[in-house]
Amino acid sequence: MEQLRKGPLGDLADVDAASVLTRLTWDELLEYGTERKNLRLDIDEIAVALRALRAVLGRLCSQL
Repeated sequence: MEQLRKGPLGDLADVDAASVLTRLTWDELLEYGTERKNLRLDIDEIAVALRALRAVLGRLCSQL
């Protein structure tokens, strides 16, 4: 995710990366706010995922 935050990741389009990161972070935060049983990311990892998502979305917005 750190590499994705710094720039596009090989053949993975930013729009696809944003889609995956959005789903991942949404699911994790929703689970954290409800049952906290099926979490895949710890607090540091979710922070990195959110930073990567912000960076990818920023790149996409600058292309508009």
